[in-house]
Amino acid sequence: MSAVTVLAFAALAAGCGSRDAEVERSEPKSPEPLGTARSAIVVTTLLEATGDTFVRAGLPNQNEGGNQTLSVQIGSQHRSILYFDAAAIRAAAANRLLVSAQVELTIATTTANWGPGRPIAIHAMRQASTEGRATWSCASDSNVNNSNADCSGANAWNMSATNASLPFATQPTATAQITNSQTGVVSFNVTTDVAAIVAGANAGLGWLVKKVDENQAGTILFDSREGLPSPRLRLQFETNICTPTAATDIACNGLDDDCDGRVDEDYVAIATSCGVGACEASGATSCVNGAVTDSCHSGAPADGDEKKR
Repeated sequence: MSAVTVLAFAALAAGCGSRDAEVERSEPKSPEPLGTARSAIVVTTLLEATGDTFVRAGLPNQNEGGNQTLSVQIGSQHRSILYFDAAAIRAAAANRLLVSAQVELTIATTTANWGPGRPIAIHAMRQASTEGRATWSCASDSNVNNSNADCSGANAWNMSATNASLPFATQPTATAQITNSQTGVVSFNVTTDVAAIVAGANAGLGWLVKKVDENQAGTILFDSREGLPSPRLRLQFETNICTPTAATDIACNGLDDDCDGRVDEDYVAIATSCGVGACEASGATSCVNGAVTDSCHSGAPADGDEKKR
């Protein structure tokens, strides 16, 4: 056991002399981690999108919920919307510490006119909508089979707004750089949004993906859940796995032996005594930082009390 040695002055017991006596006492450091019954591990949960679509300014009353791709482009302005089950997110986070959250989109096609590379962004949705009824004009169009905006009130939104009346957060949660003819998977770090969903501060209405500068060239298509592979949310959590090594935590070792979230709480103190004669003292053991300490400190005899040889 690692320890440091310090000097402490002993209290004089009744009948002891006035000479200060130096008593050497060992005080333990925090125990070195030789092993523990409780260890943290990182687990990953993958959630597939429960819905996805894109809305287009050029055809403001057309729904694309059944399309096999999700489009992000200029021209008529295409913006993609992703839906995930907020209850499933909260269930996955139960009794776990969120480490990271990534929205992952698989590229279907990328055009070769992205110049030196340009960013796209993901924004948290602020207004509820549905995969099969969302259009540029409506959060929920009651009739998507005509060219009218069949919505009002909470079912309508303004995708052309330039201020806080937008149905999504004006500030992006994250961005990703897109290059010419890019392939593979594009990931967005949405940890802050997911943490808010878990805490109940965000309703979890989904995310919208758009170009940062919608006046610059470049089109990218992602696989939708109809086209596969589906958009997914990759969640990483830290969780504690505890294997009991004892029925009670009686050992003073700095470990949670019985896996109840407490350390050394069942340690039983033992009465102790030290010194002789008038300088005898009493004390008790205690468990401090995973090591047993003794509170007993005897006095030291005065010069006149010392035995003659």
